[in-house]
Amino acid sequence: MTYVPDSSTDSDGNTIPDAGRSIAGTYEFSSQHKLERFIEKAAEYGIRVTVVRVGGTTGRVIITPLPRT
Repeated sequence: MTYVPDSSTDSDGNTIPDAGRSIAGTYEFSSQHKLERFIEKAAEYGIRVTVVRVGGTTGRVIITPLPRT
């Protein structure tokens, strides 16, 4: 086997970034539980994520890294 950079995905097909890379982009979750688990796991790595919902109940989340100040 050979590792292909940036090829890891979770059970919903979301990209899992390689070590040292930030999470960013559009992520979709098949359940509220999976979204909550994702946020918890990000927090374990010191990544704060705020989810803003604008209408609807789709499982889509867009993550935009904020610059550190």
